[in-house]
Amino acid sequence: MRELPAAVRPVVDFLNTIDVEDGTDVLRDGPEALANWLVEHGLCAARPSVTTADVRAAIDLRRGLRSLALANNGEPVDAEDVQAAQTVPTALTFRMRLPTGTDAAGPDLLADDSGSFSDALGRIAAAYFTASVRGGWARVRRCPAHDCAWVFWDSYKNASRRWCSMRVCGNRAKKCARSTNEERSVPPTLVRGDLSRADLALSLVSKRPRKCSSNADPQPRKPVHGAPASLPPTNSPP
Repeated sequence: MRELPAAVRPVVDFLNTIDVEDGTDVLRDGPEALANWLVEHGLCAARPSVTTADVRAAIDLRRGLRSLALANNGEPVDAEDVQAAQTVPTALTFRMRLPTGTDAAGPDLLADDSGSFSDALGRIAAAYFTASVRGGWARVRRCPAHDCAWVFWDSYKNASRRWCSMRVCGNRAKKCARSTNEERSVPPTLVRGDLSRADLALSLVSKRPRKCSSNADPQPRKPVHGAPASLPPTNSPP
C-alpha cells in the first residue's frame, strides 16, 4: 500500500472542499470561509485577505483539477472544466527548483510563502505540478459515483482502485447494474401463467429499492485518505 505523500495532500484536500453527499461547499460560502480554510490546512499562517474574485479563481482551479482527477479514473475529460482552470496559474507566481543530484526525483515548482491568498493558491497548483512530474497525480482520483464524487488517493500497489469505498459506492454501483441486467433479461413472451413481460418486470422491481440511493445505505462514504478500499472511509460538481 502506498501512503498519500505529504506534498500531494494540499491538492487532495482542496479538491474536497466540495462535498456532494453533504451538500456543502467551502468555496461557495464566500471569502471569509475560504480564508479560514486556508489557515486550518496550513496554507497560510494568518487569515489572508480574500476577495470575491479570489474565490472565483479558486473555484475555477478546483473545477479543472477535479475533472482531471475524474479522468484518472477512466472517465472523459471535461474540456470546458479544464479550460476554466487554464488562466488561474498564469496569474500566480512560481519558482522552479532543479534536482540537486542524479538520484533526485525531479524538479519542483514552488510558490512563495508570504501568507497571501495568491501564494496559498500557488502552493496548491504547485502540488499538482509536482505530483504530475513525479507520477503521483495518476493516483489522485475522483469517485465516479455522481452522488459522491469524493477525491481520494489510490493506495493500491497496482493503482487499480476505482471507488472511494468498494463497500459503499462500489457495491451500490454493482447493485444498480445487476438490477438493470435483471430487467433486460425478462422474457418477451408470457411467463408464469398469465403474467405478461411488463407485469413480471414490475413484480421484480417491487422486490428491490426503486433506485440506488445513498439514503438506503447508512455507511459513511468519505474514505480516510490512503485507506484500503474495503474500509468505509460528491450534472458533475465543480
